[in-house]
Amino acid sequence: MGEPIQLINLPKLPERIDINYAKFSKIVDVKQLKKSMWKEISNKKKQQNTSLQNIIDAMPKYLDDEAINSASVPIYFICLLHLANEYSLDIYEKNGKVIIGSE
Repeated sequence: MGEPIQLINLPKLPERIDINYAKFSKIVDVKQLKKSMWKEISNKKKQQNTSLQNIIDAMPKYLDDEAINSASVPIYFICLLHLANEYSLDIYEKNGKVIIGSE
């Protein structure tokens, strides 16, 4: 019959880690968000380069509270990437900030 099979012990499982994530999906009107972001970028572009943070801070002028609360920084960044592609904007990093304009 042969030798008995030697099985290894089960590895220890890591402890359960609770990750704080969104429990409900949010609806974001990306078209409106991009339109508002472009208004702000084109206004600032005439004067100087601007940062993504400055654009986010200016959004209450253009959007209602529900839209502001639904949008997150990653959503703003994705919209910025779309706008950069559509309008040939330059995006670069300076002092840890995302800058829109020419270096």
